[in-house]
Amino acid sequence: MLRLDLASGSEAEEEVRQRLVDLFERHSLARWTFSDHVVVAEGATPHSHPVITLTTGYPHDAALLASYVHEQLHWWSMTCPGAATGRDDRVFDILRQRYATLPIKPPEGCGSERSNLIHLHVCWLEVEALAELFGREWAEKRAQHVPFYRSIYRAVVENRDELRNLFVPAGMGLPEGETRREGDHFSAQR
Repeated sequence: MLRLDLASGSEAEEEVRQRLVDLFERHSLARWTFSDHVVVAEGATPHSHPVITLTTGYPHDAALLASYVHEQLHWWSMTCPGAATGRDDRVFDILRQRYATLPIKPPEGCGSERSNLIHLHVCWLEVEALAELFGREWAEKRAQHVPFYRSIYRAVVENRDELRNLFVPAGMGLPEGETRREGDHFSAQR
């Protein structure tokens, strides 16, 4: 059960909560759900830990869905088979060498070298997941217009195959399995 909480219970937060419920009814998102707790907080910067927190003001449902998938994939990145076996350390060492010139400072970078490296993985996963949901062309076009992590998204689109060939053999590819679990439903609290 996915628990959707509202930080303050504002009308804007309730609207996003309802849009998420509607998105789950229209799309098979169980494959992209790894944390069962999401908070909607008006004015927040979306983040994945310790609890997935989304904001309000998404211009369309696809932007809300992309934010949801991105934050959930942070959880997958930390628990995927490659992370469980430590193979991700080798991958991050390779990324550190290959992408040493990526800008650190936002909006081009993520604020630190480690965050850039993590986001190379998470943003690659995100683009791949969104390509499955909406098609490759849409996913790559969206990635090229995200106003933050710009150099990361460019690298992910431009080096898709290279990154796939690094991530997948290391157990850091997209999750396998069902795209919808029987009985998916929500618990919503204000």
